[in-house]
Amino acid sequence: MRHFQLTYSVRTFLQKPRILSKRTGITVIAALAVSVTTQPIQSVGAEHEQGTDAVYHLLSERKAKDALNLINGMLEKRPKDKSLLLLRGEILTKYLIRPAEALNDLNKAIALDPKYYDAYRVRGEIYTRLDKFAQAKVDLEKCISLEPRKGDGYLARAEWLAKQSHYKEALEDLKRAEKFQVNDQRRYHQLSAALQMWLRKD
Repeated sequence: MRHFQLTYSVRTFLQKPRILSKRTGITVIAALAVSVTTQPIQSVGAEHEQGTDAVYHLLSERKAKDALNLINGMLEKRPKDKSLLLLRGEILTKYLIRPAEALNDLNKAIALDPKYYDAYRVRGEIYTRLDKFAQAKVDLEKCISLEPRKGDGYLARAEWLAKQSHYKEALEDLKRAEKFQVNDQRRYHQLSAALQMWLRKD
């Protein structure tokens, strides 16, 4: 039986580097990361936003270990921040290939919020990559039931189906994903092209 091999790309939501200040014509981008721990912050929300922006910037420069170190520091201050747990889980699984640690973070995020759509989706994606299809199915169906009008859950389930060679069913979920809009367009198009190739062979 042929198995579709999934590939994961840099998330499309990575933002462009922000220029924080210029000194004698030299761009000081690192100031964003430094400000998280050394500069006074007016509010928790501002600190969170600056910190996650710094994480995304480091990921865009392929500095996943530095991004992980930064988010570890943020979680020391806010250990029950579900969005930080989710982000660290994604870094651990998609960039550093440490799925067991990622699952631990996602389990914590779901314990904090049993209706956390993205945590179920990402945990389901990890189970799919680990060929734990029964566990992936539970998470992906839960994810879709929570937000049936979001496309990312259908994309994740399409990948789950494709990896088990259920190509026609995967294509149906891909159509649902397109209908409700998908954030990761690159991943969507990669899967779409692969499914069309496998269906032609069948």
